[in-house]
Amino acid sequence: MARICASIASPTLSGVLWSMAQLEEHRPDLVEVRLDYMEGIEGLDEIRAATHYPLIATCRLPHQGGHYRGSERERIETLREACREGFEYIDIEISTPGVEDIVRELRGWGVNLIVSYHDLEGTPPEKALTRILEKGLSLRPEVLKIIGMARNYGDNYVYLRIVSENRDLGLVSFGMGRPGIPSRVLSPLMGGSFTYASAIEGMSCAPGQISIATLREIYRLMGVSIG
Repeated sequence: MARICASIASPTLSGVLWSMAQLEEHRPDLVEVRLDYMEGIEGLDEIRAATHYPLIATCRLPHQGGHYRGSERERIETLREACREGFEYIDIEISTPGVEDIVRELRGWGVNLIVSYHDLEGTPPEKALTRILEKGLSLRPEVLKIIGMARNYGDNYVYLRIVSENRDLGLVSFGMGRPGIPSRVLSPLMGGSFTYASAIEGMSCAPGQISIATLREIYRLMGVSIG
């Protein structure tokens, strides 16, 4: 079965809530709220109350592929606030300063942790991927996310091999960009924990991200079982 996380990227609370309402017909398995896109974090309780789907709080810096412009202290506090409001998952980049201590603290809130690595330039070589895998797993996250920029269709093999060889480790791995779309689609079929899609057509928050409506149609045509 292919599991899908629908990503919401809106600068306003009303936009997030509207996007959340549109998702009902698509039945995502998880919903990611990109807090780095929002103008403020007031209303996280309203977001939590607006859906029964498990929520992921993500707040990335520009060099991580995000939009957050505040201080690192404020960014981590944003994630703490999401914990307080009942978000089930917190996504934190593996390169975050003091990530070991932050992971330990967030785990104390009882949330599930997604530890992420993003390469915005290309697909890391095998040795680098091995180091990333070992570092990420040492933090004992519920989900380890390894994402790179696919520069050609052959790069898809790298990500699909990672998930197929590590089916029991809770991995999410695929390539960004248009050439990486095959790995986005196939990753959960090859052993990946889930894949990402935009909640709304034309409102993607990563290169090559297709909408959940499009992804579900692809899976329907493939005869793939979906929730």
